[in-house]
This record gives sequence, structure tokens and C-alpha cells, in this order.
Amino acid sequence: MSEQEIFKKLIEIMKKLFEGSRTFDYKSINLDTKPMENLGFDSMDLIMMSFSIEKEFKIDISGLSVSSFLTVRNIINYIKSQMK
Repeated sequence: MSEQEIFKKLIEIMKKLFEGSRTFDYKSINLDTKPMENLGFDSMDLIMMSFSIEKEFKIDISGLSVSSFLTVRNIINYIKSQMK
């Protein structure tokens, strides 16, 4: 799966999770976007997103601190590393 495909799925996960509860421009999200700083996510948001990522990509994130997901690029790189 390419980086672009993972990125698109990640945006869809965010839309499903935060629709109605958060307002941000999904088109402005890029690889360097920082979920906590730029999108206003808190640790609970990252945990919820990690559960959805695990389900969508069939990977395990449980041993990883979601606080290491500093940028969208970090998330994508982690997903890619677990899909091999």
C-alpha cells in the first residue's frame, strides 16, 4: 500500500471519528500536520484514532505510545512499517 493510499485512509478515519465534534479543513492536512498542535487533538483523540487505525489496517499499536504520533508522517510511517 502506498503512502498516498494510507494517507487517504487516515483522512477517512479522522472524518468518521470526529464528524460533528471537531471542525477542521481536511484539505489542509498534509504529512507535516501535527494532530495535537494543528488539529487540537488530545491524548484521548489519538487513542481513539489508534483503535480505528488498528482495525482499518489490521496492525497492532498497543505497545506504542500514541504520543509518538507527532505528525501525520509519523503515523503513516508506523503503519507502513507494521504492514510488511
